[in-house]
Amino acid sequence: MSEPKWTPAQRAAIEDRGGALLVSAAAGSGKTAVLTERAVRLITDPEHPVDADRLLIVTFTNAAAAELRARIGQALLKRSQAEPGNGALRRQRMLLQRAPICTIDAFCLDLLRKHFQALDIPPDFSPADPGSVELLRASALSETLENAYRDPDFCAFADLYGKGRTDRAAGETILHVYDFLRALPDYDKKLDEFLAPWQEENGFAATCWHDLLLAEAARSARAAGELFRAALADCPGDREQELADAEEKKTPSAREKAKNAVLEKYTDAQERLDKAAALLGRVEQLAVAGEWTPLYDLLTPYVLGMEELPGLKGMKKRLNGEHKKVIRTRADEGAALFAQILELIPCSEEEAEADRRAAEPRLRALFAAVRDFDARFSAKKRDRKLLEFSDFEHQALHLLRDQDGPPTALCGVIRQNYAAVMVDEYQDTNALQDALYRCLASPAGDDLFLVGDLKQSIYRFRQADPSIFREKLDSWPALPGGAARPRPAEGTPGTDAMLALDANFRSAPQVVEGINFLFERLMSPELGDTAYGDGQRLICGAPGEYTGSVEAHFLPDDTAETDAGWIARRIEELVQSGEPVRDGSATRPVQYEDCCILLAARIDFPAYVEALTARGIPVYADARENLLDAPTSGPSSPC
Repeated sequence: MSEPKWTPAQRAAIEDRGGALLVSAAAGSGKTAVLTERAVRLITDPEHPVDADRLLIVTFTNAAAAELRARIGQALLKRSQAEPGNGALRRQRMLLQRAPICTIDAFCLDLLRKHFQALDIPPDFSPADPGSVELLRASALSETLENAYRDPDFCAFADLYGKGRTDRAAGETILHVYDFLRALPDYDKKLDEFLAPWQEENGFAATCWHDLLLAEAARSARAAGELFRAALADCPGDREQELADAEEKKTPSAREKAKNAVLEKYTDAQERLDKAAALLGRVEQLAVAGEWTPLYDLLTPYVLGMEELPGLKGMKKRLNGEHKKVIRTRADEGAALFAQILELIPCSEEEAEADRRAAEPRLRALFAAVRDFDARFSAKKRDRKLLEFSDFEHQALHLLRDQDGPPTALCGVIRQNYAAVMVDEYQDTNALQDALYRCLASPAGDDLFLVGDLKQSIYRFRQADPSIFREKLDSWPALPGGAARPRPAEGTPGTDAMLALDANFRSAPQVVEGINFLFERLMSPELGDTAYGDGQRLICGAPGEYTGSVEAHFLPDDTAETDAGWIARRIEELVQSGEPVRDGSATRPVQYEDCCILLAARIDFPAYVEALTARGIPVYADARENLLDAPTSGPSSPC
């Protein structure tokens, strides 16, 4: 039986046994193949074999779990066929059928059904359907609001936060806070932690808003400063161009007058841009240093109109060079960012502290309403013997961990059932799920295998927290030498390590190069949660003879119809020109069915269908429910 040709990084991920391993696996890097092979190697290890049903493998969807189980089963079957007399392999194939390869929701549901007696839940509970959950939420919220309005502080909060004669804003805020908290372990304690800074005397500087506002002001100042400096850099070339045009005047006096006008105009523009860049540099410096009061003092003259706002607004003469539109646009965008900074730092620290004192009782009343909603909603679900998917995870954590954090006695028994905990799509884990993985792993956490890619984190709107992945990515050391570590001596805990799988085997060289070109310029820790550098930059893993290509077209900010028409015409051109595409190891001319159009929302589908059909291009549009609007799906069955 021939073995796949693993890259050194893939082989290290498969064979490493030295402790917890975080694998940053780029798109097309063979992540699923590595997961499969690692599981098979653990099962068939000649010295320390692991029974298949002692592998806990958590995936993001039921479909992914089914695919992974099938792949592991197929690999074991091939080995069994190569060794027909190996009874151990046949046994592992049977054990695989009951192995916990599933979503975290499905795993927790199975755990609750086995240990319901240790919790305050009925033995015959049922998973709640989304419709029932919404009805119970609405009923609990209505009762919560009715009760909350007896508190003057909550009324003050609702009056301040809401608009008009409706409690919709107050109700939505309660639900938003509740949904955010439900992605955290021990979320009731978190409310007290969040409230604590607001209760400190002179505590504005300790609140999250103080640092967030300054950080955003620094980011805006940095961006605005770069815009002003870029606009300034374009001025000398345009000035020389206009001076050359002035030399075309017919008389010496006309030439002199035109040249003086150009010099005066560009001197004004450059002085304005230089002054603006210097101002934004000072703003950034103060914001980064956390100097709220000096920053407010610097901005106050601009708020009061005592100083002219930065930018080119108010210039008497217009620029006419080649880059006039770019210069004006950059200056205007820089000025808009400065205006945002004025809104971010709108008052002195003393005034902000007064606002904090006024906000604290209202915030306390809001948190009390959130707790009240939690209690009412939980009671309604309990009365109907229903649990929603987030309940599975919280109840499972109660089984595994005490309120103060130490594992329960039952946790010690449960974790003995698993020799390895493997987590796929780890970038979309939340804090609650991460706490569950830690409980299920060995006490040292050295049997954890975590796989993900920060660049593919898309579920923050469902309370996924990519910072959990990023913290490990930044703090766990790289796998020494990029090679697999041996198993530690008996009784010796392993250590944490990180490994990058950055070779892309799916895309042609020019596609990989084009992606790297774009993302190296766009992606940063502030935009995308990580810098697009070593370990994140893609490497072409299978160059071949087909090089591929990437085109980037920036269309005008126009209607969907005009965009659809342009794209339809471009597809027609590609097919008519016979553009080559890869087909296995060979190439062939592109066909209409090779083309896929991805849109942010389904609302524009009809425009694209019409534009493509008008050119005789066969088209299919998936007009079903929008994925991002669909309720979170839960497990179809337990593990």
